[in-house]
Amino acid sequence: MDELDKRITCSSGHKRKKSFQGSFLQFLQDLDCKHLSVCTPDDIRRFLIWKDFSGKTTIHGVHCKHLGQKGEFDCFCPKRLASGTVEGVINQLVNIFDDNGFGRYWDIFSKSGNPACAPIVKEYLKLIREEQASAHVLPKQAKPIFLSKIKAMCSYIDREIKSPGLSLRERYILYRDRAWMKLQFFAGDRASDLSLVVAQEVKVLNDNSGLVFSTYVWKDTPR
Repeated sequence: MDELDKRITCSSGHKRKKSFQGSFLQFLQDLDCKHLSVCTPDDIRRFLIWKDFSGKTTIHGVHCKHLGQKGEFDCFCPKRLASGTVEGVINQLVNIFDDNGFGRYWDIFSKSGNPACAPIVKEYLKLIREEQASAHVLPKQAKPIFLSKIKAMCSYIDREIKSPGLSLRERYILYRDRAWMKLQFFAGDRASDLSLVVAQEVKVLNDNSGLVFSTYVWKDTPR
């Protein structure tokens, strides 16, 4: 039990959660709100507005010449948290109150329960989405990496490895990145499992034609 508890408290996710909860509780104290039990949906909205000060998404007005453009400009349009980030913050607040016994429901009549689940908080998120849609702010998406890009990156790394004067650390990083990208390609939809592979699970075939990862074999995989 001690070992399990230690793993939980030492995980990066747990540390981020505790840090976020600490900043939220400090905000409530600054509002003279001493305990989660007296926190209201309006306090949740105040916290979300306060978090906007760290936002990086510029909301250009309809008459701004930079409407729909990305980058830093000299206009005086406000910056906000991206709508997806706001949704993530609300979900974290919901979990904080749920973990402290307030459930995942807000009773508007008795004004009790989880204030982060209140309809007025959901309406706040809806308004943020509409505002950013009107400002032509597009949600960020991960860029896909096609095989041609992987080939180009590996070719670049191959050239860099042959460069004279590389330090041991630089050479190690290049070999590591090249091996990782090629293994990602050969692994296909099992690529996420590579982060869990340990050296004891990797064996070289007798004819050096490939590697064995547990019970899975990738032929002609570069070593």
